[in-house]
Amino acid sequence: MISFSKIKTNPSYLNVDCDEVKINKGDKVAIIGANGSGKTSLINAITGLIKSENDITKEITNSEIGYLMQKVSLPNDLFVRELLELVLIDNKNVGDENVDKLLNKKVKVLSGGELQYLMLYLITSLDKEIYFFDELTTGLDSSKRKYVLDNLINKKLETFCLVTHYVEEAIKVCNKILIMNEGNVVLYGEISELLEKKEMNYKITRNGETMYFKTIEDAKKEELESDLISKCDLKDLLSVCGVDCE
Repeated sequence: MISFSKIKTNPSYLNVDCDEVKINKGDKVAIIGANGSGKTSLINAITGLIKSENDITKEITNSEIGYLMQKVSLPNDLFVRELLELVLIDNKNVGDENVDKLLNKKVKVLSGGELQYLMLYLITSLDKEIYFFDELTTGLDSSKRKYVLDNLINKKLETFCLVTHYVEEAIKVCNKILIMNEGNVVLYGEISELLEKKEMNYKITRNGETMYFKTIEDAKKEELESDLISKCDLKDLLSVCGVDCE
């Protein structure tokens, strides 16, 4: 569906030079990294919103891509029902009780969670081949983040990329991760495959230091007390890549 190996922007927001990254139909990819790591710039380059020297192959057109940006500007005095009329051809039967409750509210009085829920509803109603969601829950408290994420899960979208710096979101929603650091793609793939590739399936943390092992047997050679041995996860991958995320 979409693949790339080199992307360079000027000014130098990105200078990606990596093994080919392929996003196939059915992939749900978490693009994860610290603030300023180049996540949004990568999406903007892929969707053609910023100029870049690149090696990007798209089997779909830009019109088949849905993109919900981190910051969306809407007229404050617009009613939600008016917004739906502008974006959607037929909104007489919304079919979503949470959106129905907002129809007679103005955009300016919506909470952060309500606005993100509404924007997610609108963008996914457009029936695209792939969606990009940029920091969908940034600025929301934990309950509102769960509210928006649960809605994303319930959409049962086939293919999308979720830009985030929250580890729990990546694990909960996606089947692949793309780790970025300082404008570069560091790792891409399924978490279990990447852990295996790095030979870090198990770990022992002692006195603030963490040691990684390929097998449980290797770990037991170092530590006889099995309760001090634990399985590695996405946070460990991020740690060894020098990426600090929540």
